[in-house]
Amino acid sequence: MQFSTLTDAHIDKCRPYFELLSHPTCDYTVGGVFMWRDLYNIEYACNSDCLFIRYYEESGGIYYGMPMCKDVDVADSINKLIEFERQQGSKVIRFCAIPKEYLDFFEKIELKSVTYPQPDFFDYLYSAENLITLSGKKYGGQRNLISQFCRLYEERFEKISAENIDDVRSFFDSFSATDMSDDKNAENDLVGQVLNSSDMYGMFGGVLYANGKVAGFSVGEQVGDTLYVHIEKADRGVKGAYQTLNNRFAACFGKNAEYINREDDAGDEGLRKAKLAYHPVKLLEKFVVEFEL
Repeated sequence: MQFSTLTDAHIDKCRPYFELLSHPTCDYTVGGVFMWRDLYNIEYACNSDCLFIRYYEESGGIYYGMPMCKDVDVADSINKLIEFERQQGSKVIRFCAIPKEYLDFFEKIELKSVTYPQPDFFDYLYSAENLITLSGKKYGGQRNLISQFCRLYEERFEKISAENIDDVRSFFDSFSATDMSDDKNAENDLVGQVLNSSDMYGMFGGVLYANGKVAGFSVGEQVGDTLYVHIEKADRGVKGAYQTLNNRFAACFGKNAEYINREDDAGDEGLRKAKLAYHPVKLLEKFVVEFEL
């Protein structure tokens, strides 16, 4: 098995494997892998049946992601990685972002292991219909903020295109300049990269205008019956901008989706509260599994 550094040139080669894994976790999409490839120094290896990815922490730790293959090939693929690490002389192998529904495959392996959850990285999965219609009492707060936005501003929502991409980039430059921390700089670099190469990633986006000025934008992709929202940025100084952007993006791109995955909260309490306010139908739990070899 030969691992190589992941680059944009490998997107088309890897894309078919993302549809093999029957689970709507954001980590196993083009955006979930390629957006973060430089930050985690992601490497890949593949054969006709499976795509393997591994991540490198700053501390030097190595983690493998869930093998991307058909469910019938998962057990064999995990064992291939274990045997590969044994051949390298490793004493331990670690897997991360393993969906709860796939833990059985790991628990059946007769090696000493430890498993623990990654709650900061659980994905929030919503009904697409709920986010489009916002019907019912539980969404009254969101509808109220959208109504205020529409009363205060002349609204326009457009698909991101060659005609408005410069508006989006200019907005993002101003947006990202408000937080120059190392973590935010790293994230902003990833977002800028996607904005410059959205066609290559196979993603699409929408931009929300308020009185002719950009108030926010979102970028995502669809795999199977799930729409993934990988990027969402809005001007917090514009009341109702985030709520309106969320709804318009879902209405524009979620009509053929059953679910919308709005990804994790990264342990941010404010973000967690905001995501829970939209009443997810499920939290997609993820785990780390470590085996002694």
